[in-house]
Amino acid sequence: MLVAVLSDIHDRVDRLRDLLTVLKPLQPEALVLCGDITRPQTLAQCRLSGARLSYCLGNCDHGQRDALLE
Repeated sequence: MLVAVLSDIHDRVDRLRDLLTVLKPLQPEALVLCGDITRPQTLAQCRLSGARLSYCLGNCDHGQRDALLE
C-alpha cells in the first residue's frame, strides 16, 4: 500500500495541485494530511485525488475547526 503524507499546506492550493499531479501516476491508496490545512477548499482539492483521505488538525486550523471537520 502506497501512502502519501503531507503536512503544513497552509492553503497553498497552487502548490498542492502541483504535488497531486506528481503523485497521481504513483496511485497512492491513501493521502494523510498532518495539520495546518487552514481551509475546507484545500480538503476538497485533496478529495479529488481519488485516494482515501485522512487528516488531523494543526495549530493553524483551530479557527476553521468546525468547517474542516464537516
